[in-house]
Amino acid sequence: MLPRVGLETFVDPRNGGGAVDDISTEPQVELMESGGEEILYYPTPCLTVALLRGTTADEMGNVAMEREALVIDNLAQAMAVKNAGGVVILQVERVVLAGTFTACGFSAEIADGALKIVQEGRSRKFLEAVEQVTFSGTREARLMQSVLHVIERAVFELTTDGLRLIEVAPGADLDRDILTHMETRLIIDEIAQMGPRIFSAVEMGLRVDLLHLDLAERVALHPDGNRLFLNFEKMRIRIPRELEKVAAQATEVCKKAPGRVDVIVSYDGFSTDETLEADWARMVSGLQGQFFNKVFRHSGSAFMRMKLQEVFSSGRSHIFESSAQALAFLDS
Repeated sequence: MLPRVGLETFVDPRNGGGAVDDISTEPQVELMESGGEEILYYPTPCLTVALLRGTTADEMGNVAMEREALVIDNLAQAMAVKNAGGVVILQVERVVLAGTFTACGFSAEIADGALKIVQEGRSRKFLEAVEQVTFSGTREARLMQSVLHVIERAVFELTTDGLRLIEVAPGADLDRDILTHMETRLIIDEIAQMGPRIFSAVEMGLRVDLLHLDLAERVALHPDGNRLFLNFEKMRIRIPRELEKVAAQATEVCKKAPGRVDVIVSYDGFSTDETLEADWARMVSGLQGQFFNKVFRHSGSAFMRMKLQEVFSSGRSHIFESSAQALAFLDS
């Protein structure tokens, strides 16, 4: 890259060249001139590997990060390394193996909120032994790794004793549709029904489950009535209506307090549409003027803390790295 970005800053070779310490002597950036103007040359690094963290992964490489505090640039890093011929290594909390129960000719449909198997596949997938081990269930079970097999008609969980059947689809028969078509020994205790939302034509409402936008659980008043807890973790504010709902819920809860409340707010993973940032700040300012005493905001992201400091510069606002620090300061 040959931009002017970084001139006369710490990445300028005349000001250290981006070296992080005295030991780093090899220049990382080169000062050049083009058309009479100074520019900086940033050598393109050879990307060989990306080490990332996620929450859930499937065998197709799809990754969900629903429990991760920091998700910025994960996709960009993975794509950059992959396009450069490198390898992406992702650590996840659990693995979900998804697919059909049988293969070669299998066909099914959903009708009246239940699964209907139109034609069974000719080839079984759950065998007594496989020819080649590409995923070691024995090792993963020994390491207590959470592994789920999600099939169209059932859900299996890997345990140290083998596969446990934990859910069956509505409309599927245990003997006819499952046990008859597998050689693997199963552990069968209590069996639940797979979520009915999966077999419905309407939206599943995953936004609430994955992003935790249920406001009633996000806004809580302490039993003493003097503290308000706002959990904005991983909340996404994209439209004015969502902002209005937050204000309405906070107002409803604050009216139950005997007086002004001290507020502790979690902003981990929070984001709002750029066009709504000013509206969000005005909404919070209105609540603070009406109900709040001191406000203690916290986020594990240094970037988020910097933004919070810019937006909420009031002397009654305190910004911390964790909820523990905020509570300790409040109790001091």
